[in-house]
Amino acid sequence: MIKKKILVADDKPEIRESVVFILEENGYEIYQAANGDECLRKVAAYKPDLVITDVMMPGKSGYHFLQELRDLPAPISKTPLIVMSGKASVKDMFEGWRIEAFLGKNTGARRSA
Repeated sequence: MIKKKILVADDKPEIRESVVFILEENGYEIYQAANGDECLRKVAAYKPDLVITDVMMPGKSGYHFLQELRDLPAPISKTPLIVMSGKASVKDMFEGWRIEAFLGKNTGARRSA
């Protein structure tokens, strides 16, 4: 069985690790990125089935990553996207964009060992 590939982008390692832990426990192949530039490179290299990206990241933000992703040739530009942010107010920035979901995140959440 071929595992679905998911790319998780967030500048906070503890957030990435929590998301990655849950996804790996459910059988997904996971790639990670710490910013939008790295995410864009890894989308092109690994062609994930889904990208989960934070909005507020240093360098190229998730917002700018999404803008650039839309300009790439298909099928890369059609990669399904989930946007997450600790600031619910940024959800309005994505009205009318082709995203699967917007997730609020609680940066205080911890995974127990």
